[in-house]
Order: sequence, then structure tokens, then C-alpha cells
Amino acid sequence: AGSFPENWRCEIGGGAKAEVRVDNQERHSGSCSIRISNQSPYQAFVFASLLSDHFPVKPSTTYNLRFWAKGRGAKNCYACASYQGAGETRKVLPAGDFEWRQVLFQFTTPQQCQAMCIRFASDDVTEALWLDDLELEVSPQQFANLRERRYPKDFPGVFPRSKGPLPEHLT
Repeated sequence: AGSFPENWRCEIGGGAKAEVRVDNQERHSGSCSIRISNQSPYQAFVFASLLSDHFPVKPSTTYNLRFWAKGRGAKNCYACASYQGAGETRKVLPAGDFEWRQVLFQFTTPQQCQAMCIRFASDDVTEALWLDDLELEVSPQQFANLRERRYPKDFPGVFPRSKGPLPEHLT
């Protein structure tokens, strides 16, 4: 306790007056949690975050990231799946004051994605956002490469039309 979990690091961007640290007092389970605090108001590229190293993933695969979060004055906080060279997906976290709650962040990796990282961040003034008990797994329900269900219809185009000539006057 006292140091970041292996393969995770703190990142403070844009000169944010912020802190990301291990908290031995507040925790959901175990001996500690991670606390993100940010005194800087919202501004582009000004943030505090906990960031994982890149790790291998399967392309076009749906994952479940489960974790526990607690907030005090939390504002503009999020979890993020950042795909190496292929963008990111964000999950907005609850705002304000809230007790420990489990959060499910479900995302599908892009078609060519081979590696990704996870980020937890605060983009605005946040007294405290605590994180604990992170768990990442391949989802039993996959959302990649699904075919859209099509239903038969007796008309061409998107919307049905009345049969016969178009009316000349609307009432």
C-alpha cells in the first residue's frame, strides 16, 4: 500500500492543480483505493488521471470493465478505453457526492485494435473521486459484427406511402 498498482501511473495534464494518489483511509475493500482530486476548473487539456500501460486485447471484442467508485464534489469525471491508434470510448461517471457504487463500463474494441489502455480522469473541480476493485473481462454478450435485424415490409423506401394519387390540398 502506498504505491500505484503495477502498470498504472498518474498523469496530470495542462498544468492542472491536481493530485492522483493511493489513499489508505478510504477504500471499498482491501487496504487502499486510488484518489483523484482536481482544483482546476474545466479547460481543454487540463486534467488529472490514473492511466494504465497499454495491454493486448482482441479486435472487435466486447469487454466489461467493472469497478467501484465514490465521489465527493465530483464533476466531469470519466472512465476511458483508449484504443492504440483507433480513438477511445468514454463512460461518464456520476457527479456530486455519492457513496461506493459499482460501475459497469462496456465497450467494444475497434476492428483492427490489438492493444489499449484504461484511464480514469477528472476534467473539472473535483474534491475527490475514489476508485477500487477494478476488474476487466471479455463480455459474455458480444456486440461486434452483429447483423441488423431486418423486417419485411410491403413498401419501398423508409416510410410507407398512401396508395393512389397524392392529394392536392392539405387540411
